[in-house]
Amino acid sequence: MGANLAIEHPVDADSVMGTPDTATAAGIGYAQAANKPYCEGLVKNRYVGRTLFRPTSVSETSACS
Repeated sequence: MGANLAIEHPVDADSVMGTPDTATAAGIGYAQAANKPYCEGLVKNRYVGRTLFRPTSVSETSACS
């Protein structure tokens, strides 16, 4: 998928980065097809708790503020 995207929509860029994590495979494919370096520029912090699903609406509101 990333290689096809590089062929159909080339860009003038220094490097390629997949964002979010689910786009890593497409980013690597794009980078290889476009002959650009792939880098990890944004890394998700997996140790932060979720803020959307909390036991009460009060804790949901306080987690987002």
